[in-house]
Amino acid sequence: MKKHLDIVKALPEIELIKDTKLREQTIKVWERLFAESKWENIMDLPCSTHKTDYPHITHNRSVVKMALQVADILEEVHGVLVNRDYLLAAALLQDASKLVEYEPVSGGGCQLSDIGKKFVHSYYGGHVALDEGVPNDVVQTIVTHSPDAPVFPQTLITKILFYVDQIDMAAIGGDRWKKAISIYR
Repeated sequence: MKKHLDIVKALPEIELIKDTKLREQTIKVWERLFAESKWENIMDLPCSTHKTDYPHITHNRSVVKMALQVADILEEVHGVLVNRDYLLAAALLQDASKLVEYEPVSGGGCQLSDIGKKFVHSYYGGHVALDEGVPNDVVQTIVTHSPDAPVFPQTLITKILFYVDQIDMAAIGGDRWKKAISIYR
């Protein structure tokens, strides 16, 4: 039996979103994806199919906190203002689609679900976010936060989230970065 989802208890940083409508939309996206998922408890969702011993919620909260710190530093040092509500919503929703991209396997761990096999990571979460009325700029950040995205992040918020997400994964042993030759135009 599925445990009731209290996403604000699991991710209390949701309460930092000042825009009431955006806060409610963020909660609704999590609720919809959880209802569609095969997970019985949000706390059982692992960080990745490669890092099944590490809880997603811990990773998600770390990414949110790092993103806010980066925004604070950019404002303090460079005078750059970052839309905190958009950054928060995107950071909170960046991996919400893991609920339907992964499915538990008997004996522990997880595997990619049918959705996880057919769509690039966070595409489905971006779709649900759009359907719930989440602003396009937030959705763009959700769908471009991963190295698997077909395009590189374009805005400051999307770049903040991209890098802090990868830094957090490196910190917990899920580093996927590789050096390659790049051509810049």
